[in-house]
Amino acid sequence: MVPHFSSVDVMRMFRLSWPAVDMLIRVVGDAIKRRKTAYAIACGKHSISVEKKVLILLYYMGTQASDYAIAHKFGVSDSSVHRCVHELVNVIYEDLQAAFIKWPKGQYDETVIAGFHEKQRIHNVIGAIDGSHIKISSPSKQPADYVNRKNYHSIIMQAVCGHNMTFTDVYVGWPGSVHDARVYRNSPLGQAAAQQPDAVFPNGRFLVGDAAYPLSEHLITPFKETGMLSREKMRYNFCHSSTRMAIERAFGLLKGCFRRLQMLNVVCPITRCRVAVVACILHNVCLLSTDDLNDAEELIAEGLQANEDANQFQAYEHSSADEKAKRDSIVQYLSK
Repeated sequence: MVPHFSSVDVMRMFRLSWPAVDMLIRVVGDAIKRRKTAYAIACGKHSISVEKKVLILLYYMGTQASDYAIAHKFGVSDSSVHRCVHELVNVIYEDLQAAFIKWPKGQYDETVIAGFHEKQRIHNVIGAIDGSHIKISSPSKQPADYVNRKNYHSIIMQAVCGHNMTFTDVYVGWPGSVHDARVYRNSPLGQAAAQQPDAVFPNGRFLVGDAAYPLSEHLITPFKETGMLSREKMRYNFCHSSTRMAIERAFGLLKGCFRRLQMLNVVCPITRCRVAVVACILHNVCLLSTDDLNDAEELIAEGLQANEDANQFQAYEHSSADEKAKRDSIVQYLSK
């Protein structure tokens, strides 16, 4: 019946448009063919087609349905659903991640900067960064480490997005009790910023992040609200928040669209992190296949409600004079 679905039904059930689904089937099929491992046909049964595997994965990612419920809907066994999801998560994570989650370079770099500048006139912004808590079941090892400030178990997803809410960097897996600043410091992005900043942030490029992150030359944060801020600094905080809102909306759309992340009940820690990254890849596929985001507002609102815990943080206040000077220069520019 799926080929007879309307475009609206496809979006509601699989979260992607027909062109995006077809493209995903093609690239996943090509990735599977390039792999050396051949999945043998057991007991004379025909293997599940790539098309059905992709649709099973999309339905799995877009709902909180059990393997049994998905199996009933697609006419396969629940063990087949588990194998399909596990296989495609690994294929997409290992073979397609670099194709769909890219750090801005070349012409795309200029496009992102222009897009952020158009929002509130802050120039040289290469991305907005934030952390989001993904709720999980209590892990068997060191469960107390995963209890966050909202008092439930979670893992942290650190992500950077462009002006159009597409993810350009994703890092997942730290326990929910860890501070965002520590996650950033230990992430590949944070280490690259410390070791080779000119390669990651050329020509004065920088990220915008909330007060959970340390102020640095390459990560600009807002002023702490003390009730004594000048008019210029309040204006800066407003422009900074409006620019950074892209990552809040991106997380909202991600969790509203791919509801599996609202409660990621996966036992294996590695698979759990890979499922979260695959959701970000599918999120980018979804955005790249459509220019009209008006219909996404309801999903964004739903996801923001699920993501509200990401705003619970302790402010990070240590910074040098040079780093404060760069932020002050932005304040002066915006006050003109």
